Amino acid sequence: MRKKSFHCWSSNFKSSKFKNRFGPLLILLLTFNYSALMAQCMGGTISTNSSTTVCALDGVADVVNAVAGNNQMGDDYGWVITDAATGTILSPGVVAQNSPTFSPDLEGAPAGTCNIYLIAWNGMLSGGAQGTNISGITSSQCLDLSAPIAVERKGIEGGSISIATASCDLPWTAPNISFTRQSFNWVSSPIDISCADSAMISMDIEGISPQAMEAADFLNIYYQLDGGAPVPISLNNDGFALKTVSASVSGASLVLIVDGRNSWIDETYNVSNILVEGTGPSGSTSATVCALEGVPDVIDAVAGNDQVGDDYGWLITDAATGTILSPGIVAQNSPTFSPDLEGAPAGTCQIWVISWNGTLTGGAQGTNVSGISS
Repeated sequence: MRKKSFHCWSSNFKSSKFKNRFGPLLILLLTFNYSALMAQCMGGTISTNSSTTVCALDGVADVVNAVAGNNQMGDDYGWVITDAATGTILSPGVVAQNSPTFSPDLEGAPAGTCNIYLIAWNGMLSGGAQGTNISGITSSQCLDLSAPIAVERKGIEGGSISIATASCDLPWTAPNISFTRQSFNWVSSPIDISCADSAMISMDIEGISPQAMEAADFLNIYYQLDGGAPVPISLNNDGFALKTVSASVSGASLVLIVDGRNSWIDETYNVSNILVEGTGPSGSTSATVCALEGVPDVIDAVAGNDQVGDDYGWLITDAATGTILSPGIVAQNSPTFSPDLEGAPAGTCQIWVISWNGTLTGGAQGTNVSGISS
């Protein structure tokens, strides 16, 4: 029987015959692997020397300077910003293509966290429109994202404030009054108006008859303030057309009086839409006080619980100049503030809530409110 001989690859490889036959194949295999390596994509690394915590919607530019690490791989690359929570693309697509730096201004974006990415790709890129999800970006060959720069956009909002609502009877109404062929006298119960700077009394009155009333017929409207003498609002004789009468008063307690007489069955006096309503400060944002008369002018201010920020406080400024009148920013993180404005000269002052994130500078008494920064 004829013996078969076997040769290992190593001995064949050493032979010149093998080299001549298989050398080109080996070179081809190495070339293919090198090409496959070159088709890979890598987003690389990115960094920033800017603050990654900014105040959202405060009107101050929030520029973040991002820099590529020069280790991305791909035919092209660009930058994209997303909402970190949802992946929604916030930038107008993939921007600053093939630029090693990117400096977006994030002011105008709402509170939250956004991610800045570098994306590298080969071939044709599709997707990536603003408002779509970053997961929808594809490439005909390959793509890769860098690790993101996360930027926290902290919300900031001073919120609303008003003068604390005190308890009183305003607004106050009464049923309509009508009387015929009788003497009539109506006196309201005392009305507490102490929670308002002033109270406005108003009502509609008329005297009607198919014929002229007598001169002895009358309808008179009065008010009494804090137990004082009756004060006329409107004095009327005979018949008259419908009209509105009113008076403004300031005090603690008010009484209304309707006094009248008519003598025939077809003569009628009507009083309707009786109303007393307050004007400041109860729940309002303005008040009027008397300066330098020696009586405390306490304003009870209350925050609306809608401020946003790490901290907040109160300050008082001169409305004309912006000069800070309070001893700096006071009553920090307190929902109420009750300054006594007695002692301040005549003029208009403004009471503010100021909210901030980070470290606050400025705000000393006598300086301008525009010098406060965070």
